[in-house]
Formats: sequence, structure tokens, C-alpha cells
Amino acid sequence: MAIIKNVEIRERYYGFSNTIRDNEIHRRSFNELASRVFEGLTFEPWFRSGYWSEKFCPFVLLDRDRVVSNVSVNTLNFRYEGKLRKYIQLGTVMTDPAYRGKGLSRWLMEEVLRRYKGECDALYLFANDSVLQYYPRFGFEKAAEYQCIQPIDGGCDKGRKLDMNSTEDRELLCRAYAVSNPFSRLSFEQNPELLMFYCGDSLKDSVYYLKEWDAVVVADYVGNDMLLYDIFCAAGLDLGKVLRDAARKETSCVKFFFTPANTREGKLQPYKEEDTTLFLLKGSENLFLEDRLMFPVIPYIKTI
Repeated sequence: MAIIKNVEIRERYYGFSNTIRDNEIHRRSFNELASRVFEGLTFEPWFRSGYWSEKFCPFVLLDRDRVVSNVSVNTLNFRYEGKLRKYIQLGTVMTDPAYRGKGLSRWLMEEVLRRYKGECDALYLFANDSVLQYYPRFGFEKAAEYQCIQPIDGGCDKGRKLDMNSTEDRELLCRAYAVSNPFSRLSFEQNPELLMFYCGDSLKDSVYYLKEWDAVVVADYVGNDMLLYDIFCAAGLDLGKVLRDAARKETSCVKFFFTPANTREGKLQPYKEEDTTLFLLKGSENLFLEDRLMFPVIPYIKTI
């Protein structure tokens, strides 16, 4: 049952909860708001499949039983240069249009920062261009990302597309993910729940298995480009050979959506996704000031 606390914001009372997952009324209202603000986004299939865990925690304000504002907290583990990092990503920041300008998002941001600041190695979010002046008020600063682009002379197209409706194929993906990405400088680990949010929905047609390498590749193919989101396999493999088997015959370019440990074959260049900017909280670890990196794309939750 969701635990509700009454809070006063600008002389009006709202209910506050960060335990809505198992409350059907509040969860349904949360999904309805997400669908309206983020054009069809819903977490309900993820919940029904059993992958929504306590690592994804919406902080919501309610008007009676209606969710009117939210900031979601995602607890993520990354590995950088052999060391495990605990990061907090804020996402699905949203307020019902009828309740905007009333200080609700500010109250939630301050509550989240009060609880998590100092409790993790870094706290970050991705924001769209309409709110670039908003997050610095809370101590966030912009950070630059870099993408590795590598030429390739065609491929063998040996990947078998995994069926994300198949229990066996989902288990294969999770088994490979548990081994992690040995080619990434900054790898996303120990969160099969969030992995399945993406690979079970928006990336469900982008997951391939390479039997020879016992590797799972998450990628899209657009024209001559291979958009490589992640690779999960044992350490010690030859990345070039894995790429050749995963690429298609017409592929001439691999665009990495993680930072490979070895970039000698490619070129790092500034990366800017349209209408999206990375922000990290000042005072916490900021690897992006010291290194030319890209956050792995799979654990990315949009912030508005």
C-alpha cells in the first residue's frame, strides 16, 4: 500500500508518496500522466512482466488520488576503470499542465536531492532544451558527451534476432548482460530490470545473438550505419571480429552508444542528441570533466 504524507506547497495541500508501484490507482494515474507528457510512455507492461523493482522509484505529488507531478529516481550501477560506481539518474520529470507554475516540480526536486545527495557517487539527468535554465538552480551543470565512430568494411550478418516474448530468449539476454560489456570504459551493470524495460519494449527488435561468441548485441541498422547500443559477452574476445559478425554486408560505419575502451580504430567526436542535454550535480563525481565519455544509452530515461 502506498504511504501518503500530506505536504503544503504555496498554501495548498497535496499528497506525497514514493511507494506507488503496488498501488493500482496511483500507478495507473502515474502512467496516464507519463503517456500524456511523453507521448505514449507507459510503465505498466514493465510492471506486469515483473521487472519494475525498487531501483525505479517515482516521487509523486497527488491531488486526491490523481498524480499531478513526478520525479523518478533510478538507482544504477556503472563500472569505470574496474571500479563500481553507484549513480542516481532522475527521469520522467513531469507535471500535469493544469498544475504547472505552482512549485510542485521544485518541491519534488528538493526532496529528492535532500534524500540522495551524498548517498551516491554521482547524480545526473538528461533535459530537453526548453528547461536548460531550470536545473542549474538546483546545482546541476552541463556535461559534454563524446561518441566513437569507427569505419568497417562490411559485415557477415550472423546475428539471430532474439524474440523478447520468448522466456528462453529473455533469459539468454539476462545471462549475457550479467557478464557485462567488456569493451566499454563506462558500463551499465547489475540492473536487468531496467535492461528489460528497453529490450522488452522500444528495443525489442534490436537484440541479436552471436552463437560463435556467445554474445548478445543490441543494435539498429540505418542505411550503411550500425547503431551499436551495447554488447554483452565474456572478456577476452576480439571486438573487431564481433563487430564484423554483427554488422550487415552494407555496413560501413559503426556508431557506438557507449565508449569503447579501445578507440584506436575509431574517432571520438562531440555528441549532441537533438533536444537533449546531460546535467550532473555539482559536488559529486563528474567523469565527463576528466574524460571524453558517453553514458551507455540503454539506461537513459528522458527528463522534461
